[in-house]
Amino acid sequence: MRHTSPFALLLSATAEATRPPAEEMPGKLSFLGECEVVAAAAGEEGVEEDGAARVLLKAYTGQPVYVANYYRPVIVEMKGCRFARKKTPTIEEHNVRWRLGHTVEQKIIPAGKKEKVGKATLSGPMVAAVFEASSTRQEAKETLDDMGQGFPFQVSIGAWPLKVRHLGEGETATVNGRQVKGPLTIATKSI
Repeated sequence: MRHTSPFALLLSATAEATRPPAEEMPGKLSFLGECEVVAAAAGEEGVEEDGAARVLLKAYTGQPVYVANYYRPVIVEMKGCRFARKKTPTIEEHNVRWRLGHTVEQKIIPAGKKEKVGKATLSGPMVAAVFEASSTRQEAKETLDDMGQGFPFQVSIGAWPLKVRHLGEGETATVNGRQVKGPLTIATKSI
């Protein structure tokens, strides 16, 4: 059974060493997106032979969003964005103790491009990943059961802006293949 719903996961586990100086930005960015859940028995689509469920996360589509502690909308420029590591932990409610699993595939898809992520072909701009439910915690199993039942969770990414550009009132720029208008903060380089 396939459900498309948003899910609350954090796709970021950056080390403190990658954090930019406090005077550059108010802090970490978090953006909401959706996930596609495949609830099935081992061997069926979306479930590995060992029974570990895999979930497609469509985490960010390159649009400006309002973020806590920022005074104007923020947009992450995909061409300056990268993952901090090859395998990223997936956690619930931004709490590192609430482990769900880890990514087995993760992509930053530029505007105008299409890429295969898991079994889906996705169009950019998009930050997407596939996570495997590898946690043995009972709470993780309950969350994944709820996902399989279609509970409307959300997914989010966390990003540390390393370099930013501010658009003033009425100024315009092309970011992620779209024309945007200030006031706006553009994270031109982030992890």
